[in-house]
Amino acid sequence: KTTHKELKQIENFAIQLKNKAIQTRERAKQWKRKHQTSVQVFSDNLLKLKKVKLKMANYYQKMKEFTYEYNKYVKFYKKVYFFYKKCPVKICNSTGCKCLH
Repeated sequence: KTTHKELKQIENFAIQLKNKAIQTRERAKQWKRKHQTSVQVFSDNLLKLKKVKLKMANYYQKMKEFTYEYNKYVKFYKKVYFFYKKCPVKICNSTGCKCLH
């Protein structure tokens, strides 16, 4: 036969188990929320990274185009510069310029 004291101990033990279960469930909910937040933050960062990569690719393409244009102008101005430097007297018409030595 169980005594009143033993019943009280069993009841207390049951209450402790119930409280632990509630705490565990709360921790699980918190972990789930944190996990979802982490996943969301990770997804957002991944999206931002993709956008940055795209921007970088665009800038890289623009830089390549700019470099190409710049080199074209440099070549053209070098030709013009050397032409005028080497040629003291020029005769120009609609077809272009000729050098008189």
